[in-house]
Amino acid sequence: MKQSANECKCINCQGVFAIVNRPGDSEAIVKCSDCGKLWYSIIYERINFSEGNDIFEEYRIPITPEEYNKIQETEYEDLDLNFLVGRKARVIHEGGVAEVDSVFALTRYGRLSLHDE
Repeated sequence: MKQSANECKCINCQGVFAIVNRPGDSEAIVKCSDCGKLWYSIIYERINFSEGNDIFEEYRIPITPEEYNKIQETEYEDLDLNFLVGRKARVIHEGGVAEVDSVFALTRYGRLSLHDE
């Protein structure tokens, strides 16, 4: 049974559009299999070869179908993510799921510098 986007935790997402996919550098649009909500997904991965304390986090920022269409039409180098500022985002990590601000997610990943806000 489909849940509403307000009730859904959106854990079961499937990739629908790859934006960039390189080692340690992944951005995509994912869609919740349960409610259909679209998310801008950013994978933040850092490998610590000396101490082994690797970091693997997925940030998801909600987007509209119209924004999804615009993202599909834009080259990665020209994709300005400032339109995502001010939204509640989710971080999925080893400890579970937490709510964060989209500015934190975009800055941590390097897609927004603090002076861009």
